[in-house]
Amino acid sequence: MSARDRYADAGRGLPVSADPRLPSRVVLCAMCTGRGLEALRALLADWNAGLFGRTILMGVAVTMPLPKTPRELRKGALLVGSAAPALWRLPFIRGLDLDGFPETYPRAYAKMLKDLEAAGGTA
Repeated sequence: MSARDRYADAGRGLPVSADPRLPSRVVLCAMCTGRGLEALRALLADWNAGLFGRTILMGVAVTMPLPKTPRELRKGALLVGSAAPALWRLPFIRGLDLDGFPETYPRAYAKMLKDLEAAGGTA
């Protein structure tokens, strides 16, 4: 499974649909670090305040930064992610930061894709 054709980095901006009748559907992604979770918390607060406009938040994906991420950070991901419609905790993938798109993904990624397809979040 390759995600190159399905997903794009919005570069800290929200994608806007050209057709206002079809709002953009987004998944907010963060690394499970103190900084990443705080940034995600701030974005979720903006979403809750209505600052995303007609954009539909499908959920949040939190990637583990280490093979054994500290319990406090995993608990933090659950707490922050509870404010979103869905939370996907994605396991560490060695080399992801360098390679971008590995040949194979852990099952958690397939589950996220299945959940998004079931919710109508992918084309």
